[in-house]
Amino acid sequence: MQYSESEEWYRCLFEQASDLIVIHDLDGAIVNANDSLFNRLGYTREELKKGRSIFSEWRCVCKDGSIVEIEANLRKMSDDLVLGVCRDVTRQRAVERELREAEIKFRNLSNEIIQELLEANLHTILDNTDTVYVLLDTGLTILSYNQRALDFAASELGHHMVSSDHFLDYFPARRRTAITKWMNKVIAGEVVDYETSYPKPGSSFTWYSVKMFPVFNKEKKVLGIVTAVQDITQKKLLELEILNQKVQEQKKITRAVIKAQEKERTKIGQELHDNVNQILASARIYLSASCEKNRDNKAAMVNESIALIDSAIQELRLLARNEITPQGRLDLRQLIQPLVDNLNEHAVIKTKFDYCMPAQPVDTDLKLNIYRIVQEQITNILKHAGASSVHIRVHSDEHFIGVDLTDDGKGFETANTRKGVGITNIMNRIESFNGEFSLQSSLGKGCQLSVKFPR
Repeated sequence: MQYSESEEWYRCLFEQASDLIVIHDLDGAIVNANDSLFNRLGYTREELKKGRSIFSEWRCVCKDGSIVEIEANLRKMSDDLVLGVCRDVTRQRAVERELREAEIKFRNLSNEIIQELLEANLHTILDNTDTVYVLLDTGLTILSYNQRALDFAASELGHHMVSSDHFLDYFPARRRTAITKWMNKVIAGEVVDYETSYPKPGSSFTWYSVKMFPVFNKEKKVLGIVTAVQDITQKKLLELEILNQKVQEQKKITRAVIKAQEKERTKIGQELHDNVNQILASARIYLSASCEKNRDNKAAMVNESIALIDSAIQELRLLARNEITPQGRLDLRQLIQPLVDNLNEHAVIKTKFDYCMPAQPVDTDLKLNIYRIVQEQITNILKHAGASSVHIRVHSDEHFIGVDLTDDGKGFETANTRKGVGITNIMNRIESFNGEFSLQSSLGKGCQLSVKFPR
């Protein structure tokens, strides 16, 4: 077949082009194609006879069954033919798919890594906090927990915490009822906040603040419970310290009141003492009158003077022993001994006094306080005990000063006895100086009051 020069150029371009060039009719049947197409798809010209279609959605089926992806530029020619210039983009498409798959994998991997990092950060935060966190479902089964929860379970509950365990199984029976009550409130949608304690060796306690709150879904349905437990022992100790400081301040106030009472007693005693002076002055007048000459009633005046003097003496004794505060320079033996002597001299009670104190000074206020306690208890014995003997013992060591008063009176039941003014005053005096006391008695077996003050 002879070709014109221009046709020859086109034929050479058609045959030698690296692109796949195909001519097909409007139904897609191949009419002609260049060598590049035959070489790429593996067909011969005879095999690609007219009417055979090798295209499927811009993918060509090779002779060996493999698929070649193409990118085509189509142009309609005369005689109802279409010229297609196609480029083999199989490798390009494969690379694009690999890139897309790699991007998807990377995106998924990134999401997984981000999720892992978030979870890791959350666990890092939870595991490094001092608060115990436990996540439960509504059936109180353990779902998750932090490291502090493991430590708490081991130290306080004696269990190794494991997911899927029932939370209440970790607690003794005496605590389960209260915990169940709180958790039922949380399941009902409430937030619960309370404090509890666990005993430690040596009569100490570890205090915890417990907070439980519900976990809701989007429909506001409770899915589970978060339990947060925080050690508040130091806070409790601080509160106790503050309370103790307040108690000590109150004791100081009580001591100040007692001291003021002592001053008031001294003042009253001094005023009464002035009254005694008036009695003595009256007695002196009678005696002076009895010395006058020509007095017919001298004997009566002398007797009246004697009566006044006796009254003054009795008044002075009462004032000295009950109202006027003893002098601070006297020691405890010198303060208490006159009380003992008076009992032995004027009462039917036989009194024994043992004094076992080293020659070490005692604070004046404490000394007077001990004196008043002994004085008050002796008064109680005289009024109520019906005792025939009393034993007073004052003793001390390097840490404490002790006072014991024992009688053999009729005694009483300490559990049923109403505290009167006398015993209340004694207790107030003891507490104001941080003292301790015990009162032991029973019917028919007398009474023993033991007091101990820190030095």
